[in-house]
Amino acid sequence: MRNYVYMLLCADGTLYTGWTNSLAGRLEAHNEGRGAKYTRPASRRPAKLVYAGCFATKEEAMRREYEIKQLSREEKEKLRCRQDTEGEFRMGKIFYIMGKSATGKDSIYERLLLDETLGLKPLVIYTTRPIRSGETDGVEYHFTDEAQLEKLQEEGRVVELREYDTIHGIWKYFTVDDDSIDLTKYNYLAIGTLVSFGKIAKYYGSDAVVPVYIEASDENRLARAMKRERKQAEPKYEEMCRRFLADQKDFSEAKLKKAGITVRYPNDGDRQECIDRIKAVIRMNTDGKDIQTGLQQ
Repeated sequence: MRNYVYMLLCADGTLYTGWTNSLAGRLEAHNEGRGAKYTRPASRRPAKLVYAGCFATKEEAMRREYEIKQLSREEKEKLRCRQDTEGEFRMGKIFYIMGKSATGKDSIYERLLLDETLGLKPLVIYTTRPIRSGETDGVEYHFTDEAQLEKLQEEGRVVELREYDTIHGIWKYFTVDDDSIDLTKYNYLAIGTLVSFGKIAKYYGSDAVVPVYIEASDENRLARAMKRERKQAEPKYEEMCRRFLADQKDFSEAKLKKAGITVRYPNDGDRQECIDRIKAVIRMNTDGKDIQTGLQQ
């Protein structure tokens, strides 16, 4: 688990230094008055992140926190690196793609990753299912087993976990807070379910996770699913129908509202138009302008 030392510029001009293993979540807590006693007074909020350092262990982070607290104001100012034109340190974002089956979200995910101008790193999740022909460990998934999953759970690194009862047994898919995720340096692209999005947002902080909800009409989704299934050596129409019906519950309007999904990206017509809208949102967020564009609900 990563451990962070951070420095905040409070609204009254003072600097506060602390450490945490969930940087985005801790910043959110500070600005909601749930953080340290020092930042709870309204006069010190909002507080802006102006420095962050990442360490492998809690002990190293606490040691660095102590060192920074011994510095003079002038010395602390020198740590205020990686600033934008407004003097504010910017945390990375996780752009989280989700949607019902056959909305085209997988293709959109791949196209966004291929655009090097966006500077996105893939957030690769873990699975206990066997690796398939053509897959590469660490690319599509990190392939592991139940023993490793149990070890990661004991270490408190499992952010969210899903399991599916298949004809081959129970397969599990899960996100791990490992050394590949560093929001002090990078922006990420992830794909998952509405439930996993909620857990990711809770773990890293809602400000760090941007929902990208792809949608398409039921008619188009069913047509795409049928076309895709016909190409399979052994079409599984029953499973296709099961997923179609399950999506109606998993992505119900009530659940979308509860998850705070207010912006949608239609993918019924020109896919490139949908992708361009998403790219615009990614660039706005990574430029420090937390603006979302798309189809408002």
